[in-house]
Amino acid sequence: MRLSWPFLRAVHSAAWAVALEPLSWRGAGTVSRLRDHADKRLPDYVSLAHEIAFITMLSCKHPGCVSNDLFETLVDHMMHVYRTNLSLGSMLMLSLHVAPLSRTSSDEDIGPARLSEIALREAMSFSMDSFLRGLRRVFPRYSGRMRCWAFPDLWEPFPGETRYSLWDASRIVTAFDPVLGEVREGWRVSRGLATVLRHRIGCRVPGSGDVDWLYRRACARLGSDYLSFRRRGLERMLEDIRACSEGRLEAVGGSLGSVADIVTMSLFYYRWSCVGETMLYDRAGLE
Repeated sequence: MRLSWPFLRAVHSAAWAVALEPLSWRGAGTVSRLRDHADKRLPDYVSLAHEIAFITMLSCKHPGCVSNDLFETLVDHMMHVYRTNLSLGSMLMLSLHVAPLSRTSSDEDIGPARLSEIALREAMSFSMDSFLRGLRRVFPRYSGRMRCWAFPDLWEPFPGETRYSLWDASRIVTAFDPVLGEVREGWRVSRGLATVLRHRIGCRVPGSGDVDWLYRRACARLGSDYLSFRRRGLERMLEDIRACSEGRLEAVGGSLGSVADIVTMSLFYYRWSCVGETMLYDRAGLE
């Protein structure tokens, strides 16, 4: 099967975004150029980005590639190789964007708005089974701590689980989950930040200061972070978000992992808008 131009463009943009997100100077409590974590390092993200591209190309070389399978394959690989969560939320959102493009034709014109529509439609068929399997794989310690129908006990399947999609969950999930909030709103924040970043720096590789700027703007736009909320509670989460949005990234006490996922998606949309124009690839040369 010949891979389409939109699919190749998305694979490149996804890998590029995963590699670039941790290259900020501080990263709002996440891995950055100045700070590794005990269980993850900056080189892990760069390595994972290359592997995401390879695995995605291999998984989607035949017709019928779907985001459920791609997401679970990527999560399984991440946990097998790195044994820690590097970017679960990013893998979820990127799978929703990349997989359906494997079913498009090379001559289809897909701008950011159209791309978000395609990914949103994919989310409506993305099963809760796949989402929960990914959560169980990455967060077994959360077993028994999620007690609503969208987030049941991660070890105990709930009646009718297969009837629900990721879109169903995103409609009723807590306000402190920016990842599912982005799904619900069609990647509104990510696309908006990508547009502003392009106006700010044009089409070039963002520097560490530019990625720091994305973190600050993402914190200001989102106002919450699910990972920080679960680990540190509402009051401390709000303190961290405020420090991040004010540019006091060194004052962030917890890891704003959900914000990092939004930064990754902002970089994805930024790269998508630039590839084929002033950055890197000549479409005709690839086809």
